[in-house]
Amino acid sequence: MSVKTKPQDRNEQLIRRLYHLAEATSKDTQKFVALFADGGYFYDVAGGKKYYGSDIGLTVDVYAAAFPDMHRELDSFYFDDNVVIVELSLNGTHKGDLAMPAERFPRRERKCTRRAVMSSI
Repeated sequence: MSVKTKPQDRNEQLIRRLYHLAEATSKDTQKFVALFADGGYFYDVAGGKKYYGSDIGLTVDVYAAAFPDMHRELDSFYFDDNVVIVELSLNGTHKGDLAMPAERFPRRERKCTRRAVMSSI
């Protein structure tokens, strides 16, 4: 196991803060959006859409509406200079419609866990 450098530690803490702001229990969409660099974007690969500026906050709000108890478990971090890869799971109960760019998924009232990989540059 290698020791993290200061920049790697800083980047990990930034990503942890970002996801904390998207949690159901601590959601703050404006602060979430403010953590993105000018020109930065959120790419929802599953939805096939990139979000820029204040629209980045839609990703937090849409998932919070569909999964009001959403929790993201950050499992592993990998670093390559300023690139951060995170293995995570998204966990919650599907209690509201999930409005994706291509279609709307009606609520299912089921607990869901989805594995995901996120990268940040």
